[in-house]
Amino acid sequence: MNQAELTPLYVDLDGTLTRSDVLVESIFALLRINPLFIFLFPAWLFHGKAHFKREIAKRVDLDVSLLPFTQDLLAFLRTHRQQGRRLVLITASDQKYADAVAEHTGIFDLAIGSDGVTNLSRNRKLNRILADCGQSGFDYAGNASDDLAVWPQAKEAIVVSPFQHIIEQAKKQYRAYNHPGCCQVTADSPVVKKLATVCAAGIRTSGRRISVVSASLSRIYILWIVCIERLRG
Repeated sequence: MNQAELTPLYVDLDGTLTRSDVLVESIFALLRINPLFIFLFPAWLFHGKAHFKREIAKRVDLDVSLLPFTQDLLAFLRTHRQQGRRLVLITASDQKYADAVAEHTGIFDLAIGSDGVTNLSRNRKLNRILADCGQSGFDYAGNASDDLAVWPQAKEAIVVSPFQHIIEQAKKQYRAYNHPGCCQVTADSPVVKKLATVCAAGIRTSGRRISVVSASLSRIYILWIVCIERLRG
């Protein structure tokens, strides 16, 4: 086993390990329980993104086996797990869901998520990785612009994204911090479908239809999708 294989690999969840967003999944699940929860969202958000996610997680148990996992990445991770590589799931989603996904997949040595106080994205995610891996260095698999804060510090950057501008930005930043010959940015994952498609009959997420209660409530859902997408990460 070479040095690259010995380097611990940290893997993002939303849009990387899965082709959906756990926060949006859990919001829809909560609103199915009681649509009136939507009126508590502003109060929860007032205390920060991590608090917002924790309040939802306290009320929603997701069946993570139904999440649309990125199968080629999952196969890649299983192979490296069998070779003895340390794998860490690290996500801005709540710790509850990070633990559930790690338990379901059975391939991660550790799962790290937002704790209700700190929203684990961008530089906060990078600092948590550095605190965990010490001087050994790390590789990182991600998919979005938030991950541009992490990739430059990684030994190897793995980009799981269909968007060329994300790939190009990752390459540019990665090379700015490393020798050009060391850049190993890949994009082998299938095209990631748009997370939420709003249609006339209702809202779909991860391929599963969510019936809307009324036209007015549907508009509220759509507005919150937009809001959460801006706050996500």
